[in-house]
Amino acid sequence: MPSANKTAIVKSAMRTFAVLEFFRETKRAASVTEIASALEMPQSSTSVLLSSLVELNYLEYDRKTRRFIPSYRVGLLGDWIRRSPFRDTKLTDLMEELWSATGGETILLGQQTGAAGMR
Repeated sequence: MPSANKTAIVKSAMRTFAVLEFFRETKRAASVTEIASALEMPQSSTSVLLSSLVELNYLEYDRKTRRFIPSYRVGLLGDWIRRSPFRDTKLTDLMEELWSATGGETILLGQQTGAAGMR
């Protein structure tokens, strides 16, 4: 985990991004112990942080394996940066409303090209 310099960096913010970067590097689910060890953070602090991220729907927790993994919501954080054919349109707003109305279910939009699959 990067060390905070003399400027005012909020420790919990730094740790949150360190956790997300950990998952970016490992590309797999991980336990509290693994994450705490890799980031050299106290296990109790790591546990509280991960629980908060689950509550905010940024991480998912598998009770059987006791492992955490980023949710689809994390992948959407920067989606507005990329150019998109639906950028700044009513369609995107409608999909976001549907996402909210369904309690955060994944909303996908597809477009059929050609007659493949049609009968």
